[in-house]
Amino acid sequence: RDVTGVQTCALPISGQLTAVLRRIEAPGATFTTTQVVGGVLTAWAFIGTPISWLLPAFRQDGDPQVIRAFSDFAYLTFNSTFIISTMQAVAAGMLGLADNRERRVFPRWSCWVAIVAGLSFFVVGLTPFIGAGSALSLEGWFAGWIPGTMFFIWTAVTTVYMVKDVRYRQRNDILSEVIPTAERV
Repeated sequence: RDVTGVQTCALPISGQLTAVLRRIEAPGATFTTTQVVGGVLTAWAFIGTPISWLLPAFRQDGDPQVIRAFSDFAYLTFNSTFIISTMQAVAAGMLGLADNRERRVFPRWSCWVAIVAGLSFFVVGLTPFIGAGSALSLEGWFAGWIPGTMFFIWTAVTTVYMVKDVRYRQRNDILSEVIPTAERV
């Protein structure tokens, strides 16, 4: 399981998404805060759990039950963070849909991609409770491929529109634009 690219990109993507959402959201920034916390914790999941996968690979001569326990611990830790990523994606999608500015950063369809991606992560939470051999089981195809694919589609689409937003703001010299709180109300 190689998530090195995700480890490298998760925090910067979340940071830029936070900057974009902060410009959209009114004071209070509930959705922006939810997204940034979700982004940091999702990055933690992508960084922390592979360490538990590496440990048994590093100690291949160890007790097979200990190796299996570490592998199970890593997989279940990784999968149990689904709710964090769900909250991050749904919050970003909902806030994007609420953006009523003349020039929107995210088209509505991309906001729906974020919401659907977030909801697809729920399947992962079921894996410890489903019997072996099922598409939803720990070793099943649905629990890994569908949510994983949706996560990458969501982050790719979001990144494309954030890059377009940065380029637009650079061309129009509005990168440092900060809207005072009183004007956002």
